[in-house]
Amino acid sequence: MPSLYTGPDAAAPALLRCPFPEPKNEYEELLLVAENLLPNGYSQLWHSIVELENLLERGGLRLPAGFICKALKSLNQNNRRGYGTNKSRLAGSPKRMYYLFENDAQRQESGRLEPLYDTPKSQLKHYLRGFAIEDGYFKAYRYTFLRKYLGSSSSTSTTGDEAARGAGEQGNASTAGATSTSTADNETARARD
Repeated sequence: MPSLYTGPDAAAPALLRCPFPEPKNEYEELLLVAENLLPNGYSQLWHSIVELENLLERGGLRLPAGFICKALKSLNQNNRRGYGTNKSRLAGSPKRMYYLFENDAQRQESGRLEPLYDTPKSQLKHYLRGFAIEDGYFKAYRYTFLRKYLGSSSSTSTTGDEAARGAGEQGNASTAGATSTSTADNETARARD
């Protein structure tokens, strides 16, 4: 993968061609990304929608709420794409649908007949390192439809703490010159004294 260094003397890196056929729409392109571009063999692992959203966001794809669900509903009716699905409750979380984006054809290509893990629960027992992705990972590829969802900076949080606090370039850009409500209230109170 090309360097993601964006310093002042860095030349603009050439974007890599996505290793899949030309998609017909943005939903199909998203599912092709899940099938073919997830790093470290992640397409061979079970993911809930929330986990996949977080993984894509950390990698630089900031999708609108519900985008993945809409893509799955519109393009995976009757499991046309051959994904593994399993509804499970893991580690005290609510019952969720988990997806295995590696389809039968991809498994046969890699010489395996069965998924790495039969269920999300068996994956949890054996695969404890969690999902990690390099910030901006998906920005290295040339997309047809998803490029509008690429983040504007590499200030992606790996924990989500900054997003929860509203920090980051986009969050600060809209409030850069504004005084917060609590600061304005404090200034008003001081002016009365």
